Amino acid sequence: MQQQVIDLLNYGFTLAKWLLKEQDGEFYPIAVYSDRIGKSIQYLANYGDDFPLSTELIKQLEADLKQMLAQKDLIAYAIIYDTLITNAHGDKSDVLVAKFYSTENQSGGHYYLPYKSEANEVVFLEGWVEFYDRF
Repeated sequence: MQQQVIDLLNYGFTLAKWLLKEQDGEFYPIAVYSDRIGKSIQYLANYGDDFPLSTELIKQLEADLKQMLAQKDLIAYAIIYDTLITNAHGDKSDVLVAKFYSTENQSGGHYYLPYKSEANEVVFLEGWVEFYDRF
């Protein structure tokens, strides 16, 4: 994985970890991006709904980021959200998901980062990435 994407995901997961601790294990999807010089920035937007559905918020954030990408205002982005996944054995796990895209090699995918909460601390477990064939 490209260093720019790794740095961006580290930045985004650090924000998400803080939000999980501050907001009792929940947060709305967030977006981060790398500008043209490679600086990681949190993207904030208000779409007029104080309590949007996460799925709608993700769609809106992605539309905004793709527009910024088309205008060459950024070189990579990630949308990070919290979800619950079930493995083949029926075990459920809390997972942070980062849907990401980078202009370098026009690569994108999802990074899955399982976590658990222990004694008011968020502990990240081993994650994995799934790349898209095309974006």
